[in-house]
Amino acid sequence: MKPKDVVSFAGRNITQKKTQSLLTIIGIVIGILAIVSLISLGYGVQNYITEEISKAGASVITVYPSQQITSIAMSKNFNDQDLKAVEGVRGVDVVLYGWFGGTQVTYHDQEYYSSVFATKSSTYQIFFTEAYGYELEKGRWMKDSDKYTCVIGYSLAHDTFDREIDIGDKIEINDKKYKVVGILEQIGNPDDDNSIVIPYEAASEVFDVDDEYNMFMVKIKDGEDVTKVSEDIEDELEDSRGDENFSVLTAEQLAESISSIFSVLTIFLVGVAGISLLVGAVGISNTMHMSILE
Repeated sequence: MKPKDVVSFAGRNITQKKTQSLLTIIGIVIGILAIVSLISLGYGVQNYITEEISKAGASVITVYPSQQITSIAMSKNFNDQDLKAVEGVRGVDVVLYGWFGGTQVTYHDQEYYSSVFATKSSTYQIFFTEAYGYELEKGRWMKDSDKYTCVIGYSLAHDTFDREIDIGDKIEINDKKYKVVGILEQIGNPDDDNSIVIPYEAASEVFDVDDEYNMFMVKIKDGEDVTKVSEDIEDELEDSRGDENFSVLTAEQLAESISSIFSVLTIFLVGVAGISLLVGAVGISNTMHMSILE
């Protein structure tokens, strides 16, 4: 059979079996688009988060009680001695200490799993308004004299529950009622927009901790060298704790760490899409083989 006859026969076969041909083409296109979309989405989210962290927290150093961010729950937590060591470092302006975790939140019989940050009320206000530029949509910031009050994110207030949460409403955390005194403006980061901040005095009832901290957020003074201050914090904490099992991350380093996590996630998603594409390719090959036999 001549080459032109083969092409003519194949073209005639495709036109005669339009539905089969169309479905085959759609399968190929969907497979390719799935991989391209997952790669684009993964790297898009990764770049957005790293850029936002770098921009918003250029003068912020984050300290975790573990060398691996993913294993904080199993680490030796910070204590008051560690806090004083960090506060005494030259160049440090404000240290926001507290306990960060997740728990079930109830509002009008609806439940939602939210991130909760228990911290010193007045320091939280100073830190987030000056370091990150966060503002309240309505209400007020918490006071040091408060205990069962909270400030919540924009999305948690407006989008999470069937009924919107307003100033003066109460949400339930671990069988305790917390009065909402402030609602943050929309930040654009889903974690922050769905978060809850409570006074550290209530941490023992929510997380069963007392005078323990799993996070320090350090704001350095204007004009100070972030790298130099972070190195000094490492030295002081090593003396205070007697080990090196902690992480001191600048905004740039934190962004890189999160970026590496997203890279692994992106590779996993692409792998799943690749397997799906392979399965589809086998099906398409089978269809083509049957067409040739026919």
